[in-house]
Amino acid sequence: MFAVPGEKLAEAEEFIPSEGAYEADGIVYAASIGSVRYDHDERTVRVVFPKRAPRFNVVNSIVYGRVAQTFDQYVVVELFPYNTKRYRLIPPSKYAVIHISNIRKGFVENARGEFGVGDWIRAKIVSIQKKRFIQLSTEGAQYGIIKAYCSFCRRPLVRKGPMLCCPRCKRSFKRKIANDYGNPKLPR
Repeated sequence: MFAVPGEKLAEAEEFIPSEGAYEADGIVYAASIGSVRYDHDERTVRVVFPKRAPRFNVVNSIVYGRVAQTFDQYVVVELFPYNTKRYRLIPPSKYAVIHISNIRKGFVENARGEFGVGDWIRAKIVSIQKKRFIQLSTEGAQYGIIKAYCSFCRRPLVRKGPMLCCPRCKRSFKRKIANDYGNPKLPR
């Protein structure tokens, strides 16, 4: 059996997660791409990364994800696999990083001011190091936030020029917004 990140492998009552797997809410999921190995004697399940990994990801591929954490110099993004009619994109790692220098052209003072936790983004793979460490870029009009929610009341934000505004609490946020924010062109 071949698994992709986030794929359900077993119930936590049946198997304990091992290498390449994790447990959330009583369910064991794959944390990386690879072959699933069930050990019925030890009651464990693990995902083994293949020696010759299939080439699903290439530099300059477009990826979609949700911002998991923000820091002054970088942003951590949780990636999601997706299928199109032409190809299947499976991230080799569950998380990727956008460095402050890859957010937009020009000077960016703080990465926290460009993204918020929970924002849905579209980005481009800049590099994949050691088969698992993915660096992303949101430079360009088509890359950036495609859907965001207010940090205070969790309502969907509305775009007003270069800002995102909350219709309920009237707060405004300056973010790195994609040109099709609110109505993104998703892969088919």
